[in-house]
Amino acid sequence: VYVERKGPVLAVHTRAAPQLLAPAIQLVEQALARLPKGYRVLPGNAGVELMPLEAVKGAAIRRFMDIPPFVGRRPIFLGDDTSD
Repeated sequence: VYVERKGPVLAVHTRAAPQLLAPAIQLVEQALARLPKGYRVLPGNAGVELMPLEAVKGAAIRRFMDIPPFVGRRPIFLGDDTSD
């Protein structure tokens, strides 16, 4: 298990120890309860993320789609987990 700081997001990776995913989610949910409002927990297949509510990848993609050379194009998303 390792913890990664990804800008405003904290990720707990459990890919190497899948049996620890449920306890990791519980731990992050406990941390969420101690934070001010404005954060959420996003469980995934191999870890869990704690992030600000405004940290949404879709919003960033929408901003990209408003600038050349992306205007009028269709974004394609690939990933293997919920947060991808």
